[in-house]
Amino acid sequence: MLVISHDVEEMIEMNVPAERVSGPEDVSTAKRWKRRFMTAYNEATGHLNSLAFQITRRVPSLVGFYPSSPWQRVKESLESLPPILSTSILGAGNTWLTRQTNALLL
Repeated sequence: MLVISHDVEEMIEMNVPAERVSGPEDVSTAKRWKRRFMTAYNEATGHLNSLAFQITRRVPSLVGFYPSSPWQRVKESLESLPPILSTSILGAGNTWLTRQTNALLL
């Protein structure tokens, strides 16, 4: 999951084309990872924010800075939850999501 997370972050956050990511996977695999993340992140962040509210009973501010990238949105959603042992952002997201829902980030 660490390689996937790193490569997806490169493609989403740093706008690196799939052909130029630093991982060992094929270009088609990198493109599939990015496509799956982009398809899942809205639903996943909704679930993560809902879990954070259930656990902390705090609602994130709707006023002010809202991260512009999907990767930053996932990171911010995870930061509103208690820390969890994981090797990557995708791993942490998937761990939280599979504990409470049937959703996955990738």
